[in-house]
Amino acid sequence: MIELQNRKGLAKYLQVRDIIHAKIQSHEYAPGSPIPSESELVNMFGVARMTVRQALAELEREGMLRREQGRGTFVESPRCDSSRIVVLMPGRQTRMITDSSLYKLMVGAMEEAHELNLELSCFPLALYRQETQQNSDCNYIFPWPSDENTDFLYELAGQGKNVVVINRIFRDKPNVTYFSTDHYLSGKMATAKMLARGHRKIGLVTMPAQDVRFRADGYRDAMAEAGLEVKPEYICLWNRDLDNSQFTPLLNSGATAIFVTQGFLLPYLMRCLDDQRLNVPQDFDIIAFNRIQDGASYKPYVHEVIEPFREMASFAVRRCFENSADSEIGSCLFKTNIVMKNK
Repeated sequence: MIELQNRKGLAKYLQVRDIIHAKIQSHEYAPGSPIPSESELVNMFGVARMTVRQALAELEREGMLRREQGRGTFVESPRCDSSRIVVLMPGRQTRMITDSSLYKLMVGAMEEAHELNLELSCFPLALYRQETQQNSDCNYIFPWPSDENTDFLYELAGQGKNVVVINRIFRDKPNVTYFSTDHYLSGKMATAKMLARGHRKIGLVTMPAQDVRFRADGYRDAMAEAGLEVKPEYICLWNRDLDNSQFTPLLNSGATAIFVTQGFLLPYLMRCLDDQRLNVPQDFDIIAFNRIQDGASYKPYVHEVIEPFREMASFAVRRCFENSADSEIGSCLFKTNIVMKNK
């Protein structure tokens, strides 16, 4: 039990209010989390229920708490400055110039920010984490955060910051909003397109990273529904520590088509094809997720799964602008557009 002071002029409900306020400020009661029930607070402080209710009413008026009928009392998340948005870019600072996906995303974000008259800044994530400015009162957009950066993402969300993630799914984190490609459906649709072209032996180039595994699941389910076997040699699980010969078992497997789940893997595969004097589309029909570089000799022949980065970024910026748990814009999945290049 927490002992209250018996001081004249210092009402008990004010003491209870101040103690709960301190627990909120120290994040013992974190933003968005429930505080103890009225009955638990009565026992904790040894006061009457009316005293507890007065204290909670004060904190509610101050914007520290919110009551939800039938659910309890929750710590209110502090509102960010909805006019300021920071996009934390993955990888190197120059990546936006060379990565077409990130470029499209930034164009969508800047267009929407301009339309809503918002301040938008971009920082490489590694650099931003070293700066004290990370504690500033603003909104954060994370394009496809890696596993090693999720702790920082959760830290910001736990501080009550408005955190929006693009192209990664966070179903277990209700205080993180995400706008992502439907990776599973996209993988299934890409495989279905190759099946519709008459292929029955379809290989897969992938890696066990983040939500990309859902694309591989879509591939496997599409093959299973078509009654086709996925032989072990059809799968190339790319390893950055190995050379391009790691593709050779797939190329020798008898497969006639290949689904590449990540666009950056395509150049490695194409170099292996060149080394073996194999061609697209004569020897292999290939479909790959976006990021096929303009000017690449194989671009006219490789089918593309195009993710709607500009649209996802636009939704992310608007979600930051609304900046409310009651926003009509919630987490959602987007369909991809599949562009078939040859008949």
